[in-house]
Amino acid sequence: IMSNTFGCQLGEDFRAIAPMSGLGPSAFGGAQCVGQVAAWISHGNMDNVVQFSSGEGSRDHWVEANHCDTTTDPPDENGCVAYQGCDDGFPVVWCEFDGGHTVPMFASAEIWEFFSQF
Repeated sequence: IMSNTFGCQLGEDFRAIAPMSGLGPSAFGGAQCVGQVAAWISHGNMDNVVQFSSGEGSRDHWVEANHCDTTTDPPDENGCVAYQGCDDGFPVVWCEFDGGHTVPMFASAEIWEFFSQF
């Protein structure tokens, strides 16, 4: 939730975020977001703390904010998909995984790779 909030309200100061199992910016009463950030997002499809649909809302917010298409590249080995057509330098990656409110095993490597492109 904090990553989404920083990305939204401090988008002019942050380059990229990696929210995991959190509510998106639209969940906070439509906070006014500033700037853009690249986003790597994961959410477990069996999360019993933060609803999976909240993670999808986070994804949908950043896809729209970064002007991405609704089409994605084929899933990588961890099931993560990159959205096509995003504004240059503002990619969005979505990682749905089988699990609950936890950090997926692959997160560290995927996030490092994502952040390293900047």
